[in-house]
Amino acid sequence: MRGRLVGPGIWRKTALAVVASVCGLHSFAGAQEATNVPAVIEPAQDLRQGSNALLLAVRATILAEALADEQRSKETGSYTSVSFPLPTCVFAGGACGAINRDGSIAVAPQFDWVDKFYEGRTRVRLAGRYGYVDETGRLVVPPRYEIAGSFWRGVAEVDVGGKSALIDPEGREVLAPRFARAHPFTRDVFWVLEGTRRYDGRPGMAEFANYVDWDVTYDVSGAGRWGLVDRTGAWIRQPDLTSIRVFDRNDDSLVLAKAETGWGVIKPDGSWHIEPKFERLGPIGSDGFVPAKIRGKAGFIDRAGTFVIEPTFDDAGYFAEDGLARAAIGKLYGLIDRSGNWVIEPKYEWLAHGRASDRGLIWFRADKRWGAIDRSGRRLVDPIHSQIGATVCEDGWVLGYVDGKQRAVRRADAPLPMPDGNLFGRNCDGPLRIQVGDKFGYVDRALTPITAVEFESASDFFRDTAVVKINGKFGYIRQNGSWLIEPRFEEAQPMGDIAIVKLDGKFGCIRPNGTWLIEPHFAERPWLCGNRIAQIAGKFGHEKPDGSWHIEPQLEKTVSFTTGYVAVKIDGKFGVIDASGAWVIHPRWRTYGMNLRAGAVAARFDDKWGFIDASGAMIIEPKYDGFSIFERGIAWVKTGSTWCAIDRRGQSVLGQICQDIDPNPRPGTSSMRTRW
Repeated sequence: MRGRLVGPGIWRKTALAVVASVCGLHSFAGAQEATNVPAVIEPAQDLRQGSNALLLAVRATILAEALADEQRSKETGSYTSVSFPLPTCVFAGGACGAINRDGSIAVAPQFDWVDKFYEGRTRVRLAGRYGYVDETGRLVVPPRYEIAGSFWRGVAEVDVGGKSALIDPEGREVLAPRFARAHPFTRDVFWVLEGTRRYDGRPGMAEFANYVDWDVTYDVSGAGRWGLVDRTGAWIRQPDLTSIRVFDRNDDSLVLAKAETGWGVIKPDGSWHIEPKFERLGPIGSDGFVPAKIRGKAGFIDRAGTFVIEPTFDDAGYFAEDGLARAAIGKLYGLIDRSGNWVIEPKYEWLAHGRASDRGLIWFRADKRWGAIDRSGRRLVDPIHSQIGATVCEDGWVLGYVDGKQRAVRRADAPLPMPDGNLFGRNCDGPLRIQVGDKFGYVDRALTPITAVEFESASDFFRDTAVVKINGKFGYIRQNGSWLIEPRFEEAQPMGDIAIVKLDGKFGCIRPNGTWLIEPHFAERPWLCGNRIAQIAGKFGHEKPDGSWHIEPQLEKTVSFTTGYVAVKIDGKFGVIDASGAWVIHPRWRTYGMNLRAGAVAARFDDKWGFIDASGAMIIEPKYDGFSIFERGIAWVKTGSTWCAIDRRGQSVLGQICQDIDPNPRPGTSSMRTRW
């Protein structure tokens, strides 16, 4: 029977409010600023025992978020990366599979990694090798390929002995492994590269991406010449092209290609749709205009290759949603319309336009400063801003940064006699702050004084209230300058439904009407007022409305990571409690990762690292001195001074050579390279 820590329902409030949920982020509880638990502790359980309820809760959270994201994208037309069956590794033992919309199992959890589905197939990885399954979970191709790509136009590119082959959805070889790379042009015509491959990324992360992918993280690149073959491998066009790119994402019958004479557009039969004579070309814009550069001059051609705007510019970009395109004469930029006529003469270092959020403004850079004009060229914002995109309010105020500092200034066509000192504002409603010397005050939008310039500090207004300091004390004022709460506090936070303040050396929680939610008696700042979580002498507790403790201040840390469950720490070790305050997993880890949705999470037992699954059960023995997160089914772990790759069962990964340094940089430090 599980040991109860606290009364029923107490930890539900705590779990939901201690900190923002970090489920899905790669963070470590040992480094979190949170809370922890204690009361009755039962003897330590078997480290390999986890909580099935916790496992199901994390998986349910992942599914709910995916369904919500999918629905949001349908309603708004926005992009979503969610697709079903939904890959996940939140299964017992950290194995990876996929689930359907109803939560049922689509792909049984038996792999180290499962990709998204493309054309009814997905890549799976086991022991460092790739295979494919269908949407019913049927293993179509057993894991045997060292490098593999997703299905696209009916085939997938796979590595066979250092050469690229193409296979069909049943795993049958369509194109023999003769070439360095291979992509489908159509379902019956294939691009092939005669040359060599190169991979400069992290070991074990190489993948084959097709030529329409703009951003590629782990792509295997190639050097050589591209040609075209049919399904028998016979040449349609001998390899004489140095590069291929997408021309039109809505039409796979044409591809940009570079020959010795320049860029052109080629057809599946190997003939030119647009002759290769351009120094720069396309892809085609949504409006049908194709940027093109020839003999050092830029213009625009149509889909057939005919110039619709003659090449008279030194540079030209795509037409934006406002119907204008950036173009340059020499090093100065202006804007042209679709007839090639200047709408804004070329006299700026740079122009940024076409964004609906800018209310029709066109931002320009002059003398390394930013200003704004309208389509007639009329200056609306003087070039004084140190960065682009200041907020331009309808009443003429411009809220941005001047010399790297927040400032409020007037629009160029809406002058007001500016006062001495500096003005500040963060939104287009409410008063502005004014600073003269080292004193602050407030003025309205017409610069009429609301208060005297007498405060030692002053905040922006939040919910019609601002915090000000005068004579060493903090108080709260309304937008009309009257006092909401007279200045009497040593410290004060912005006022929402409640605010944390310090009075006579103690912290408390006050309401906007000046009454106390919790009278000031905390020696340290409360963690959250609304949930009465307070910190005393470095320990966290939970207070009742009458001021008595529901949970005495004895908790070292707590971290909420999924609804109803809280990671807690006592005596230097973490465990997990449920919403009733009962132990789900008794304290066992000194540090561990909170990204339970990764399925296999690093955890430190005493002075060694191992891995646990989302249920909290240990799945890889704690014997490592360092680790990296699991990615594509591989984690690099350190023993002594040596880093080696392991799979989700803790086994060595075939083909991955141990390293003297960590081959995988920490999360957030890897770079993404664009193919062109």
